[in-house]
Amino acid sequence: MMRQRRVIINSDAKNEADDQFAIVPGLLSPTFDTRGLIPVHFGTRRTRRAMEESREEIDLLLDLLGLTESVTVANGAATAPPDERTAVDPPGARLIIEESKLASERDPLCVAF
Repeated sequence: MMRQRRVIINSDAKNEADDQFAIVPGLLSPTFDTRGLIPVHFGTRRTRRAMEESREEIDLLLDLLGLTESVTVANGAATAPPDERTAVDPPGARLIIEESKLASERDPLCVAF
């Protein structure tokens, strides 16, 4: 049996169509144990709701795949940090931290950005 890799996918899914082509195969791959998806913002040039729009796109993909109840989605930061010294602590960052605590040399966590 093929060993699965634990994966978290971080995506600005509503920015361009390329993310859907990464998310869907990632979710359907028999070699990935997808531990969660993190929708993130893609700036404010086009919209002030970038992270929320990415979340809506990820929720749509999960609905179309029938995976709404089986994949964790944890929002990333809604905007860029205000400056280089101010940290933000969105649920997506917490997901990465918690999943990384479960990692080991034999069972690493991979985070795809």
